Amino acid sequence: MRNKHESKNDQRDIDGEARGLAVIAKAIRDHADVNRPETHGELQRRDRKHTAIQIAGMTIAAIYAGLTLLLLLATRDAVHLTREEQRAWVGPTGKDLTLSLDRNTGAVTLAVPLTNTGKTPALRVRSATFVFNGPLDQRSIPPAFLKTLNEDAQSEGTLLPNGSAVANGRGVISNMTALLASVDAGTERLYIIGRVTYDVVGGVVRHETEFCYIAGKDPKNFAFCPYFNDAR
Repeated sequence: MRNKHESKNDQRDIDGEARGLAVIAKAIRDHADVNRPETHGELQRRDRKHTAIQIAGMTIAAIYAGLTLLLLLATRDAVHLTREEQRAWVGPTGKDLTLSLDRNTGAVTLAVPLTNTGKTPALRVRSATFVFNGPLDQRSIPPAFLKTLNEDAQSEGTLLPNGSAVANGRGVISNMTALLASVDAGTERLYIIGRVTYDVVGGVVRHETEFCYIAGKDPKNFAFCPYFNDAR
């Protein structure tokens, strides 16, 4: 007859074998779970998850690209505004014009004061003015007169901020008596046109100011024309 000690040993052996079999069975089930084909529902859920991750990634990338573009545009605009604020701006002062009319020959000489209202010097300044008579509603400058401005351009050198210069000009009125009569009748006016070209510090293009004055009934009383006044 077996004793109790032997019975306990037998029971432990049986328990150990059972645990070993349980481990083996679990491993077999796990292996089966890993290697079994995914169901249609599982595949759909996995695809939706991947799609959501991709959309989130693309959204974040688009937001980052948009913010980067906005930053670049803001920086460019700030640099442009700073340059525009600091650059030279040359044009007529709008006052103290000097006009001389020779009633015998019709010759006209004039001087238009210029100034630099910018914060940096204007370099290689060139200017010219020209006087002519035209209808009261003159809206364009005859090409021949614009050509004269190019031919008569004179060097003014460098114009410092708040500095001044004079654009000298000329013209010929063929019939001064007829002009004065037309001015009195309100059908014609005396015009002064001018152009100033110059470089700015650090600039790569040449800048230009065009200006136009129109006389009242007093040929020496001028005001800005409604057209042909532009600075760029």
